[in-house]
Amino acid sequence: MEVFNTYLNNIFAAYQETEQALRLKESLLMTMEEKYRDLTLEGLSHDAAVGKVMSEFGTIDELADELVLKERTTEDKLSAKDEEIIEEYQLFMKDYSMKFAATIALLILPLVITIVLRQWGGGIVAGIGF
Repeated sequence: MEVFNTYLNNIFAAYQETEQALRLKESLLMTMEEKYRDLTLEGLSHDAAVGKVMSEFGTIDELADELVLKERTTEDKLSAKDEEIIEEYQLFMKDYSMKFAATIALLILPLVITIVLRQWGGGIVAGIGF
């Protein structure tokens, strides 16, 4: 049933799509559909049967602990928009780091020139006031 499939897709979205996770999802879907059929044969309405199946299902956390499902990493969860933002940030940082390095070099250069002139040109620099 589409209701159960959507429900399971939403639950498993936080976990990596390993073969084990896919098998578990498929197995759970079959179990949920069988339980639904049994409940409707007992006379429950569609909505009541769906609600009962989902409430009896339990939490994915219990299953994840038992089966060692791994949560998706941040990289797996990134959308195209997120990737675009990351790329823009990386370009900005590359440009910024070059400008920052140039600024530091320009700040250090006068100090180096002063030290060199004092070292080698003692008399000339002394007359200028260094």
